Amino acid sequence: DVQEARAGFEPWPAIAVEVPLWDSVVLENEAPLLAWYDRAAGVWMRNGIDNVSFDPATKMLKFNTIHFAPISLVKPNNLYTDISDWSLRPGENGEVHLTVSSEYCNVEIAIKNGECQLRQPSLAALQALRDQWFLPQTFCEEMIR
Repeated sequence: DVQEARAGFEPWPAIAVEVPLWDSVVLENEAPLLAWYDRAAGVWMRNGIDNVSFDPATKMLKFNTIHFAPISLVKPNNLYTDISDWSLRPGENGEVHLTVSSEYCNVEIAIKNGECQLRQPSLAALQALRDQWFLPQTFCEEMIR
C-alpha cells in the first residue's frame, strides 16, 4: 500500500501515473521495478510506489505513487553482466558468431571483416543493430544506449 503516514498528518493520497516509454527502452513482459529519488537522503527508494504494470504492445507504464519526485526504472546492476557462458562458432560467408549467455538473455553477434552485427535478441528496440554492420567500438556504444 502506498499510503504512508507523515508525523501529525493524514497520509498522502496516491496518484495514478501513466507514462509511454520510448522505443529505445527495452522491457519485455516483466513487471518493472520503479524507484523515486529522495533528495534529502541522496538515495533512490522503492517505497510508496505500487500497482506497477507494463503493456509491451503499447509501451505504456502505469503505477500509483505518493511521491512528487524523480522516478526511474531500475534493474539490478548485474542483470546483463553476469555471464554464464559464451561461445565462438563459424558462420556462413566467413562470419564468426559470438554468443554470450546470461540468466536474462542470450546475445549473438556476427563478426566479419572487422565489423559487428547483432543477430539476437530480436527485440524491436534493437532492430537498427541488426540492420547494419558496425565497427566494434561503435557497436559497443550503440549496445549501451
